[in-house]
Amino acid sequence: MNAASDNSIVRFATFELDLKEEQLRKSGSLVRLPPQPFKLLATLATHAGRLVTRQELCDQIWGPGPIVDFEQGLNHCIKQVRLALGDDADNPRFIETVPKRGYRFIADIHAYDRVHAAAAPEPDLAGDGSPGAGPGRTRRGRQWVLAAAILSAIALTVAFVATTRREPSKGITATRTTLAVLPFHVLNRQEDIGFLGLAIPDAITARLARAGRLRVTPTNAVVHAQPDRRAIPETARALGVDYLLTGTIQLIAESTRVTVQLVSAADNGSVWAEHYDLPHANLLTLEDAISEKVAGALKVPVTSAERAQLTHRYTSNAPAYESYLRGRAELLRYTQEGTLAAIKSFDAAARLDPRYPLAHAGLASASAQMHLRFAADDEVALWSARAQREASLALDLDPELAEVHEALAAVYALALNPSLPLPHYYLARAFYHYGLLEMIESEVRAGLDIDPVNRLEAYRLRGTAALVSGRFQEALHWLGEAQKLSAPEVTAWYYAQSLYYAGDRHGAESLLQGLRGSAQAGQRARATLASFLAADGAKLRAEVLIGQTLAIAYMDHHVAYSLGAAYAQLGQPGQAVAWLRKAADSGFPCYPWYAGDPLLQPIHADPAFGRLLSDLQDQLQLARTRYR
Repeated sequence: MNAASDNSIVRFATFELDLKEEQLRKSGSLVRLPPQPFKLLATLATHAGRLVTRQELCDQIWGPGPIVDFEQGLNHCIKQVRLALGDDADNPRFIETVPKRGYRFIADIHAYDRVHAAAAPEPDLAGDGSPGAGPGRTRRGRQWVLAAAILSAIALTVAFVATTRREPSKGITATRTTLAVLPFHVLNRQEDIGFLGLAIPDAITARLARAGRLRVTPTNAVVHAQPDRRAIPETARALGVDYLLTGTIQLIAESTRVTVQLVSAADNGSVWAEHYDLPHANLLTLEDAISEKVAGALKVPVTSAERAQLTHRYTSNAPAYESYLRGRAELLRYTQEGTLAAIKSFDAAARLDPRYPLAHAGLASASAQMHLRFAADDEVALWSARAQREASLALDLDPELAEVHEALAAVYALALNPSLPLPHYYLARAFYHYGLLEMIESEVRAGLDIDPVNRLEAYRLRGTAALVSGRFQEALHWLGEAQKLSAPEVTAWYYAQSLYYAGDRHGAESLLQGLRGSAQAGQRARATLASFLAADGAKLRAEVLIGQTLAIAYMDHHVAYSLGAAYAQLGQPGQAVAWLRKAADSGFPCYPWYAGDPLLQPIHADPAFGRLLSDLQDQLQLARTRYR
């Protein structure tokens, strides 16, 4: 078809926007533009001269929902479009910014026909529209949708942090004061207030972490260091901090007495101390009072925005606050029993105050933990839906709450709260999935710098990076260390792969055969064992395991990849490539592993596999361009 007569072409200046092929060309030459920025440009260009609000653009690009942080993602997309067009935000030729509202396409459109509306649908101004599933986006079950959504969230995390970390904030030095808040000793009535010994320090930690010049060790790292068994100087060295905040709690008549002391690790001297006698109903005033005093005692520079965060109360309902604290204490146990108890407490907090964002954030985190770690196969979709629903409520109530974003794969929690180590590990995990293996170690080191005690995720990431890089003995070392620090369902699947590729096939197969737990753990074990057995010649057993895997609803990109590897070993290249492409499309486009995995060697000459490798290599190069 002649492009000049094709009504799916939008022309302006020297550019052609091909809505059907999703291509941007300048003077006939292709200009690379990723899918989301392309959608943004298409929406603006097909509504030239009209203000398109930020929310309308967000709905067009991502659809309604809480999975990605629209504001940061939209800013990144606008930057990419302007870069592709050579446009200047201060002196625009194509896209005009309407402050706090949206954008307007101001260039003249040449010979434009609106018959192509299906390619760039009119934004839903009523706010109740929902984009339909376009070509290539048929639903394969909730797990595939969730996997794609999480990958999108991680992609925006990578994009946002990659663009923001290149230039440190002007006027701010790299040196930060470091602090750990130790669990408080409960002196009496353990059965009534025991949970406060961990919950109040955790709340203070979360609040103080919002001060940008103060690095606060996460509660789980503090607990892991077992401070009750160490002297103050030894605890400070183990946690790598300059100061420790200690405390005691006791019930006296109708009041709760909380005594706190800020101690310098250098000389074990007291920097500041105070006690608070509060009616039990007034505990919600405690964390902001202590946080502000600690920041003042440490002489930490605090911006006006950070000060507002230090003193902001998310609820005025004391029973709701107490239920939230109980939930946090239970969640920090990291067990199925504790997670379910946390959900019960967070539920109570949300019922007492439906507009309490931290309660909904807690429910999102706990539900996500159930989905990822503990849920049976018939419960996975339910926990996934609840995690998203609660996160949506929390985001509606407070869109800048870092705890919610961390529960949703840390879309931009790193920017909101730089004292959380998990966002660095989320980034490293995203780099692993994308195949950006050379970028993993710097994020692992950043996570360890914040939390030097809790090394499980760092070891697991180093091991998986070594594995997909083909360094199997190194992978065996790191994943073996991770295996020592975790429950079997957390790392055994990774460790089994390192055993297999390092030459211990019997050990790997034995470990996978005994792996039980969540639906995720079981499905990954079955699919991976099928690929190993097929490679060892036990084809009938492999086929039985494949059948068992396909009979269960749970599916993720690692299960799909292992099914592809099993079919490759069974001599079925068509099925192998189909499952491998599903794995890549739903969250695992790791080109180095597809190219280097010995289990895929039998299909290397297959043309369809060659096309898949070519596509993944293109994606890798694009990712390197975008995220460096």
